[in-house]
Amino acid sequence: MAKLDKGHYHCIECDTLYEAAVVKLSDQRCPACGYPPSGRVLSGVGKDYKVLSASDHHEVSEDTKDINEAAVKAQKKKNHSKVKRTKRKSKKSAKVIAFITLWLVLMIATILIVKHFSSADDEAVAQFEVEKEREKKRIAYEEQMKQAIVKQALPECQQAITDFFMASSPAAKAQRVYQGAKLSGIMSRYYRNNPTFSSTRSMIQIMWANSLEFEGKLVIGAICRNSLNENFEVVFVKSKNEWKIDWLSLVRFDPAPWALFQIGEDGDEGVFRLYMRVRDSNKDLDQKEMSIVFYKPNIFTKGDYSELASPSVSVKLASPIGSKILNMVDREESVEDEMGYPTGNFDPPGYHRVRVRVKLHKRKKFAPDIELLEIIDSHWYGIDQVEQGTELESAP
Repeated sequence: MAKLDKGHYHCIECDTLYEAAVVKLSDQRCPACGYPPSGRVLSGVGKDYKVLSASDHHEVSEDTKDINEAAVKAQKKKNHSKVKRTKRKSKKSAKVIAFITLWLVLMIATILIVKHFSSADDEAVAQFEVEKEREKKRIAYEEQMKQAIVKQALPECQQAITDFFMASSPAAKAQRVYQGAKLSGIMSRYYRNNPTFSSTRSMIQIMWANSLEFEGKLVIGAICRNSLNENFEVVFVKSKNEWKIDWLSLVRFDPAPWALFQIGEDGDEGVFRLYMRVRDSNKDLDQKEMSIVFYKPNIFTKGDYSELASPSVSVKLASPIGSKILNMVDREESVEDEMGYPTGNFDPPGYHRVRVRVKLHKRKKFAPDIELLEIIDSHWYGIDQVEQGTELESAP
């Protein structure tokens, strides 16, 4: 029997009829699709077309070669498209996963932050309410203590002011005065020029009393009334277990009489406890200067205040004194002074309590002119003044 070197094969995979060398069927490959002619399923090979090798081209027709090359190109293009689609899908999936992951992280972080700050806010609010309640209780307790001190002190204060007005000599009065030993000489000169004894004025009743805010001291402010229905103010200071009278504020003490100062010599200076009133209306304060006047206050008040005003005093708005006056004007509606005394019960509207240093100017053919040098205090209290000895040495 003759041995065949070549044979014809029919590929069931791509339906190609081709001629090739006779080899083992599992090693045979279709020149068109690259699979065994028995098919890829039966032979168990991959899907890709195989490029014909030089041995495969041997004695293969040109048509078969062209078919093989076209099939291989188509397969490569198809595989390349699959790879690109797979990569795009992978990238898209990765982006979606990254976005979802980031969103979840942000949501969790937001929830944690909100819970943290909500908890902190709740704690802060709760702590604030606790502190507020404590402060309220502390103020109420301090007020109760002050009222208890005032209630306990009233009988002694009543006795002190009664003894003061009943005393027939300055030395006897000084026994009831705060720092009376320092003030005895000044009191003697004052009462020599201002006799005030009256049996009707010695019948006194305290109408109102409350503690005042003086640092480091127990001080009570009182409104008293005598049998003439005159009201007057008294400030009591606790000194060595006794309640003493602030004499400088009681008599509105000045080292020299205010009336005599205004007719004095050119260049005279003095310190006075006075009422101050701004004469300009609010709309006039747009100017560069303001006009103020002074009044000497009375010790006893009954009815409307009717003292004469001083000559007008000009003050520059932009000066330190002008700024201080404007601040006082802003507080005109307050019925209490900085120590807590109800000055609104005594002071006419728009009148401000001051202790000032002024200077007198006199020129020929001109009316006397007063210059405001300094606003020392915005009150008439003399507690600190008598301790420091301020202005007392110059008193006549």
